[in-house]
Amino acid sequence: VGFNCSVSENNDKILDQAKKILGVEFVNRIDETIIFKDFTLNNIKEMLKKEVSLLKNKISKKHGITLEIKESVLDELSNQAFECKMGARPIKKLIQQNIETIISREIIKNESKKIFIKKLNYT
Repeated sequence: VGFNCSVSENNDKILDQAKKILGVEFVNRIDETIIFKDFTLNNIKEMLKKEVSLLKNKISKKHGITLEIKESVLDELSNQAFECKMGARPIKKLIQQNIETIISREIIKNESKKIFIKKLNYT
């Protein structure tokens, strides 16, 4: 809502907008408001790494496969998620569409116990 504003000024602007949209009577019934900051690119990348780590563990336990993903792949996916401006919601979808698809193809293609993802395929 506002740039170069103090936190309290920004909160006041947000509450004023909420009163315009929701009505003063409704906003006055709210006991407490929490205003979140947007995620940074670094926040998105850390969440992506955490989800990939969970996937690595799952693939290792279920199929005995070691999964390695090049840092540039994580950077590219982080940038894609960050550009969406939807917070963390696109992370799982990007992992499914890009990483899990590659893993599935590799499992079907051969009996390798190690999968190394060094670039994303957009085919």
